[in-house]
Amino acid sequence: MKCLSRRSILHDTSIATAEIRRRAIDAYKMGKGSQADIASSYRVDLRTFQRGLSRFNETGQTAPRPRGHRQALYSGKQLKALPGGCKSLEKAVDPRGGQT
Repeated sequence: MKCLSRRSILHDTSIATAEIRRRAIDAYKMGKGSQADIASSYRVDLRTFQRGLSRFNETGQTAPRPRGHRQALYSGKQLKALPGGCKSLEKAVDPRGGQT
């Protein structure tokens, strides 16, 4: 049996789906509790719920925003054009002017 730390019990790092967010927002709008009550019952951090509610009020969207990743320096065609393919990236020069 895996032992859970207090931190892992209190801070679930999974992302709430659009459906969970929609249900939480609907519950809040129907007056089923305060923001803190709803956030707690749906296992969402209060601030996360507040941001989601604000986003819903502004855009009507409940889906989580895309999580950012750094834009790729090279496209698929550029990677194929490099001598040695992807392996040569270790010694490649960043097209923005620096070493990778």
